[in-house]
Amino acid sequence: MSAIARHAQPGITAVKENWRPFLLIQASALVVLALFYTVPSVRVGAEWLAHAKQSGGLVLAAVTTIVASVGLPELAKKLVGGRPSPRSEVVFLIGFFGMVGVIVDVLYMQLGHIFGTEVSLYNVLRKLAFDQGIFCVALSIPLTTAMFAWKEGRFNVGNTVKLLSHGGFAVRYWPVLITCWAFWIPVLSAVYSMPPDLQFWLYLFTQAAWSLLLVGISARQAELRSAVHLCRGSENELVD
Repeated sequence: MSAIARHAQPGITAVKENWRPFLLIQASALVVLALFYTVPSVRVGAEWLAHAKQSGGLVLAAVTTIVASVGLPELAKKLVGGRPSPRSEVVFLIGFFGMVGVIVDVLYMQLGHIFGTEVSLYNVLRKLAFDQGIFCVALSIPLTTAMFAWKEGRFNVGNTVKLLSHGGFAVRYWPVLITCWAFWIPVLSAVYSMPPDLQFWLYLFTQAAWSLLLVGISARQAELRSAVHLCRGSENELVD
């Protein structure tokens, strides 16, 4: 097995374990897309959302992404009796997903400038290829990898460098990228088929599920590394 395939295995496992919710969320996005183009009342409501998005700008993008990525998952945990996330993790997630919301909103606006705002199969494919083939590979997933390693390293730069050195970056990067492709490619096919002012709202529709997957993958990776660390009795302890 190649090094990339070996590093990607946790991501492939995550996709296999979550294929049912994956398909449910992706199908829901396609249903929303179909309703928008076939039900007039849905389009009327969508026009209000589009106006709200234009008025709110990047601040609205950050706040709504935080609500979708942190608020809704924490509320869901509370409703089903799950264990809430530690306060330090919640603060980290608020900062991280607020930043993600701004980056994604800027991305969508720039793709409109680069490729145009016409909704066509050609444009959808071009935007999808740029998003998943360039933006995610070169910026989004590397940033996510580094930020979650920083959290795992107790927000210490030295610890983060240790965690990402000697193949540590690849071990974290590939599982998240594989899961990202499996989850977002079908969803973004629907997102980029919406008018530009509504693309961000459909992205938010699925963001809560993605945040839970992302946090879950990070937690499983940290648990596995902790177990290996204890078994080996390594002396390279992380500092507080």
